[in-house]
Amino acid sequence: MGGPDRAGNLQAIFRPHQDLDAGYPPCWTHGDGRHGTACTEGASETLDRGGVVIDRVLGHLATHLNGYYRRHFQVAEDVAVVSNLQEVGGAPVVPSANKVVLFLSSIERDTLAHRATGSNPAITHGIARSMPPVYLNLLVMCAANFSGSHYPEALKFLSSAIVFFQANAVFDHQNTPDLDARLERLALNMENLSSQEMHSLWSIHGGRYLPSALFRVRMITLDAGGMRGRDPAVSQPDTGVQAR
Repeated sequence: MGGPDRAGNLQAIFRPHQDLDAGYPPCWTHGDGRHGTACTEGASETLDRGGVVIDRVLGHLATHLNGYYRRHFQVAEDVAVVSNLQEVGGAPVVPSANKVVLFLSSIERDTLAHRATGSNPAITHGIARSMPPVYLNLLVMCAANFSGSHYPEALKFLSSAIVFFQANAVFDHQNTPDLDARLERLALNMENLSSQEMHSLWSIHGGRYLPSALFRVRMITLDAGGMRGRDPAVSQPDTGVQAR
């Protein structure tokens, strides 16, 4: 049998991995799919710094909405919760009953913010390359999950939530010092839904309509911060002839 193709083997062992977004630079990937050390370290650091931000966003909104409810309705327990409406098997989530439920409906990449700030990664001295911040829009549903004789309560708490988020459309580190340090600010806008859009949305979330309002939360900044790749230092070869 003939010997292996050395050039083919080298190409299989070290092949550049190009991100789906053309704005990100390649990093070296082993032939078996494993990323090189620089890539995996950068990815690990990215997860450490930004992996829990989305849940902190909804938690931040629920915390301050509950503070508003306590001040205006003198309730002792939390009315707003971050939760699904249904379990995976379709059963209702019991802790979300008779609550104002905040849940994530969709995630969008804010392309306008990317174009304004530039999407090319930072390059330091042509060696270390880092990923740029990620700007996201979160579509957050605020649903009053009350039933039966508690329906008037659903309308009361939902209307109060709309008033609160209308009056507090921006959360930053000045007006809410407890905002996660990885977030720059949160800007809320209430979205208008057509009847067809509302039907499609609630079909996804169990098919049972609840009094609700959909908010677009803008400018969620996940700063990757970690190094994405490292170019090997390249120097000119010494072509001079040494004296004997």
